[in-house]
Amino acid sequence: MHLLTKFNIYLIAFFLNFLFLNNSSASGDDKDIRIISISPAATEIIYAIGAGDSLVAVSSYCNWPPEAKAKTKIGSFSWPKIEKIIYLQPDIVITAGLEQAPVVQQLKALNIRTIVCSAKTIEGLFGAIEEIALAVDRIEEGQKLIKVMSARINQIKSRFEDIPVNKRPKVLLELWDEPLIVAGTDSLIGQVIELAGGKNIAYDAMHAYSRFSYELVLKRNPDYIIAVYMKRGQDKERIKNRFGYSNIKAVKNDHIICDINPDIILRAGPRITEAIDEINKRIYAQ
Repeated sequence: MHLLTKFNIYLIAFFLNFLFLNNSSASGDDKDIRIISISPAATEIIYAIGAGDSLVAVSSYCNWPPEAKAKTKIGSFSWPKIEKIIYLQPDIVITAGLEQAPVVQQLKALNIRTIVCSAKTIEGLFGAIEEIALAVDRIEEGQKLIKVMSARINQIKSRFEDIPVNKRPKVLLELWDEPLIVAGTDSLIGQVIELAGGKNIAYDAMHAYSRFSYELVLKRNPDYIIAVYMKRGQDKERIKNRFGYSNIKAVKNDHIICDINPDIILRAGPRITEAIDEINKRIYAQ
């Protein structure tokens, strides 16, 4: 559905607020908080801190944990249905920012409390967990989750801390192939590579997620290539068959990884520690 005009938003808000005023007042001041999550990462955080019962609706992309699939859907990640959000009368809507920026503007125009969950670092992710935990009155659970995640990251780092940086495996993580889009150092995924014990060959990418030349890949000769495309299938063979790639270490040693669940890498949520652990095990398997 296309985004609604400002006039239509206010019109819908007026009539729905009027229509449901009696139901709202009858529920009392101690009613449970009502949350709508448009962000798959935020949905995972909410469940991880024990607030899943407060979710009244999620986007169609929110598929983890399995219980999230049973929640009412308010549309896709990019095109949530504003009128349905209003109808469900949430206390808080959690979004992912960036692509959802127009939605955030509309929700704020309707005076609906909106939290943007868009972490760019591990520290930012911990901050998002704290913010969401505070908003849903799960502060202790939020702190516990952060401690568990921190402990797991430290345990993984202990596996390779004695290996000099210049001896660690060189890694390229591809987000897309045509054009080649990679995770730079200034990104959460770039940080994930480093926390897993890898050296990101796209260290000088201009942006957090940036185009990268095939020529540079050949020159920097990664030991491992990790592909996390939204499309699946013949990714491994396609990478092997690129011009000049037969001389890359990752191809020679069959170190092309295409079977890690993209969600655990691409979502800034609790499962990011699973991504770090899985990448670490793969690039230090030999």
